Amino acid sequence: IEVSTDNVIWEKADDLIIRGEYNSILSFGLLATPSLGGFSGMNGPGEFTGTYVDLSSFNGQDVSVRFRFTTQDVDADGDVTEYPETNGWYIDDFELLDVQSYFTSASIDADNADRIETGTIETFINAGEFSATNELEELGVSIDLFPNPVDNVLNIAVNSDANRDASIQLTTIDGKVLEDRRVQFLQNDNFFRMDVSSYQSGLYLVQFVSENRITTRKVVIE
Repeated sequence: IEVSTDNVIWEKADDLIIRGEYNSILSFGLLATPSLGGFSGMNGPGEFTGTYVDLSSFNGQDVSVRFRFTTQDVDADGDVTEYPETNGWYIDDFELLDVQSYFTSASIDADNADRIETGTIETFINAGEFSATNELEELGVSIDLFPNPVDNVLNIAVNSDANRDASIQLTTIDGKVLEDRRVQFLQNDNFFRMDVSSYQSGLYLVQFVSENRITTRKVVIE
């Protein structure tokens, strides 16, 4: 995998891969490039390798991505391995994602047993799949969250053109409600604070409900 901003100079993506790294260093005889990482050999039937490439260093630029293929495996001694019974490597589900990553772990406690701790797992979430909604704006309510990302206290500023009963919920991306507050939006400016320091790092949703209207905001907890 290579990337370029001018289609002239191409940069190897080896150091940009954050998951699904290459499984080998390709022989110089394949593409005449030293220390070139790549995928070689065979996967199981129908098995794909999910690979994530971090392009955040190219923010604001037009980027081209290309994939280079060879038809044989050549080892350091020049010996060739061919795979006549296969159709080679495929690329599928090529997507540009607004990815957030966070680390989680878990522990299990039981009577008369030692605690079992899992290892730390990095999870990737496509933040672009979760759309913000602004239904409350139709009622004359504006909402601002800051800082975002947040690691301690989330500040919530609400301006309403009338007094309204409302609720503020903090939920996980799969809908689990972590906090549910009943509040009143007074006419003009309102200010609320939410301590999020005890929650795992990751992407969350803050939902505001009033008069059967919902506004949703995404927030990242670090």
